[in-house]
Amino acid sequence: RNLLKPSNGDPFMRFFIYRAFPSAPTQLDSIASGTLPLNANDFLADSIRAVRVSMRSTNGLTGGDERITEMSRLITMKNAGMRTLKTCGDGPILTASLTATPGLDVSGDPIVTLLWGASVDDGSGENDVQRYVLWRRNVSLGSAFGDPLVSVPAGTGNTYVDSEVDAGTVYQYQVAAQDCTPALSGGIISLNAVVP
Repeated sequence: RNLLKPSNGDPFMRFFIYRAFPSAPTQLDSIASGTLPLNANDFLADSIRAVRVSMRSTNGLTGGDERITEMSRLITMKNAGMRTLKTCGDGPILTASLTATPGLDVSGDPIVTLLWGASVDDGSGENDVQRYVLWRRNVSLGSAFGDPLVSVPAGTGNTYVDSEVDAGTVYQYQVAAQDCTPALSGGIISLNAVVP
């Protein structure tokens, strides 16, 4: 209510982009007011690097009691134009189940086929999931999960065939998603797999 247009006729807001000129170095140049407003599909909308805000403010009185202050500020967009960094965000999340299906391969040797659901962070844009880490333990011997059995790169299918198993043995498997820090998600443990 007490804001007035700038006295020099400038608009309230002027938008600036970097322009390269043949005879001068790259510099900030204003976008012509005839091209405004910009819509989201206009390439210029993503090229704005600064905004100049100009206005006058009045105390609302009239005549000799009126006081007017004029201001103009150039506000730079510090993060505009920066390249997107590929970073690890928060730790990966894995909530899907892990199935361990015992069977025989084509030559009759025992195998366990592992299948798990992808992490919700897999393919999210950041490096939140780079691989899935699998562990195996021999339930028949009462052993714990030790060193990882194998890691499977993210995006290559969420399956693995374990052919290093013994017939008549009970195994249990665990899977976790791993990001680039390399933090691990919580582990998902399979039901027991009884190898034939």
